[in-house]
Formats: sequence, C-alpha cells, structure tokens
Amino acid sequence: MKRVCVAATLAACLTGPAMAQSLTVEDLRRQVDERVSERDSFQSLLSDPDPARSIAAMQIMMSSGDPDLMRMAREYGLYADAPQVRRAALDAYFSSGPVLEIWYDASGLEDSQRGKLESEANYYSGSLAEGQRVFYSFKVGDYSEENSCWMLHNDSYNRCLVRLSEDSVSVRLFDVWASLALDEAATLTGMAKHGSHHLPVSIRVTQ
Repeated sequence: MKRVCVAATLAACLTGPAMAQSLTVEDLRRQVDERVSERDSFQSLLSDPDPARSIAAMQIMMSSGDPDLMRMAREYGLYADAPQVRRAALDAYFSSGPVLEIWYDASGLEDSQRGKLESEANYYSGSLAEGQRVFYSFKVGDYSEENSCWMLHNDSYNRCLVRLSEDSVSVRLFDVWASLALDEAATLTGMAKHGSHHLPVSIRVTQ
C-alpha cells in the first residue's frame, strides 16, 4: 500500500508541473495579439508624421540593446521617405560598428586588371565571387569628432573610413574616397576609382 502511494505521488510530481505549464489555444492567441499590438505600437511611433519624433523613436530603439527593436528601427529608417530620417538611420548604423561588406563589379576589367583588384582585396580577407565581382570587408571604428568621420577599426594609421553628409555617404576604398547614395533596396551604390578605372560598387547596410 505504501509503495502505491509513493508511485502516485511521483506521478503527480511529474505530471503536475507539465499540466500547469501547458499552453492553451486561448493563451497562444492572447500572446500573439499582445506581440502584434506591441509591434504595431512601435511602428506607429516610428512612422510619426513629425520627422523629429520619428527620428527620436528610431534613435531610442536603436540604442535599446534589443536586437528586434534595433533591426525594426534600422530597417524603417533606411527605407523611410524623409531624407533626414534616412540620414539618422545611417548615422546610427555606422555608430554601431558594423562590418561593411564591399562589392566591386569587375566584369568590365581585363583579366590582369581584375587579378590586381582581387589581390588587393585578398589583403583584406576578400575574394573573387561569381559574376566577376570582387568582395572584401572593413570594420567601422569609433567616430572622430576631430576628423568628422568614422575611423577604420584598429588602424595604426588612424585613417577615416566613412563620412556622412546630408545627401551622400563617402567611403574610403583602397585609399580613394567614393561617393555613394542609398538606393530603394537600402544599399549604398556608386562608382569607385581603382587605378585608371571607375567601377560600380555596392555596400548592403541592412544585414
């Protein structure tokens, strides 16, 4: 009889918490509604018709440390219609210290010229990708008030890497400044000089 009681108690211990923690359809629906409502509230703050309030909401969300809020705010800002909102989003993006993935379209170069570009890119852990595109990357460092730019991370020569103006972004590529603009796909695009050639270059800023 005692053995039966112990078994029954053990069963209750094993099944009790599981039953208490089970999720009902009503619980799930309530949590989904709360999550959607919360997201809608954040989106409403971001899309405020007053650009100043929209920028403030975006900046606060991007400095929150919450990956979901940061991603939501960055994507909203980069796709926004108001240029001042897009600029604020780019400012916050570069200040987060991202790794810039830089792509050159080298399809118009001769093999020897493409090989030289690839060799230089390899120095920065780059490579030649499909479609004759050359890839390499730079990490953005801290912002320098003295130089009005974001520095190249851990660079012994203390070189600038990115400068941001009202309508364009300047990026230092192989020690030559390239002026890029944010397109509708949230990609910085433009032409960059390499030797005697000007090549299409792109930098995706939503990853």
